[in-house]
Amino acid sequence: MSEKYSFFNSELIDGNYDRVYLAEDYARYFKSFIGNGIYANPSTNLQVTVNGVDMVITVASGKAWINGYFYENTNNLLFTLSNADGVLKRIDSIVVQLDLINRHIKTVVKTGVFSVNPQVSELIRNDNIYEVQLATVYIGAGVIKINQANITDTRHNISVCGIVSGVVDQIDTTGLFSQYTDAFNIWFNNLKNKLGTDIAGNLQLEIDAINGSKGVANGLASLDANGKLAQMPSTSDIGAAKRSILVAATLLASGWTGTVAPFSIQVTVIGITATSINEIAPTTNITEAQLTALQSANIVDGGQAINNITLLAYGYKPEIDIPIRVIIRGDM
Repeated sequence: MSEKYSFFNSELIDGNYDRVYLAEDYARYFKSFIGNGIYANPSTNLQVTVNGVDMVITVASGKAWINGYFYENTNNLLFTLSNADGVLKRIDSIVVQLDLINRHIKTVVKTGVFSVNPQVSELIRNDNIYEVQLATVYIGAGVIKINQANITDTRHNISVCGIVSGVVDQIDTTGLFSQYTDAFNIWFNNLKNKLGTDIAGNLQLEIDAINGSKGVANGLASLDANGKLAQMPSTSDIGAAKRSILVAATLLASGWTGTVAPFSIQVTVIGITATSINEIAPTTNITEAQLTALQSANIVDGGQAINNITLLAYGYKPEIDIPIRVIIRGDM
């Protein structure tokens, strides 16, 4: 039958009702205008957290839709993850699973495979089972407890879960990142118009000019949003400014390691010491795509040594090369 329609009252004809509807008929109806995923509010909806004491994780209460079927967890669910291996690592996956054969929807833990380089198990999505992923949990070798940093929240990742929305389409959160990027670019371009193409060099020239008019030689002044002198530097600040150097570097997409956040990369930067104070900033010629990747990576300092720095990405692993500037402001 190529034409389908619903729903109409059923009439009793010759002892049988002529309109009988199945659960799959209603699911098909709801699926046509309610997208898969979790509800956006509250923000803790089906969030996976840890207690930081042992291998127990908690899945918060919340609601979800999967292929037209409704799911609700009314209380916190506790799961004890399997013990770690002494040498190998694994990645567990926390999913909400629709099972049409057993006629239920449940939150389950999919235990990963131990490996030197563990991978996330693929989601099952066929005619009988459909899964949406809430989070992945990285299990290091020999660990006896899970920290929140070991959990990657995937609820807002539209490819594995996403946010419930009607009608038809899901919310693509990349639009929100674009908004942030546009705001940053407006500010960034405005600053370039004021200071020229070489922001660092022209900024130092403007600071030197201000310092010269104030009788401060070779110092580092603080500027307000309009580029005006905000306050005079201390003696220690002036000393740090004299030692500051600027080094260009590139975060190669192929250089990142790890399968779950935090991802790490080591960068050679001549001039860095084990105790130097460093800042990471975008270059003046960075593209919009590179800037978005840099912002989405949520990069923090992961340690340093002579001429070398380790960076950690707690957000998304960059998939393109990103040019950066490393500002070395002397030793602590």
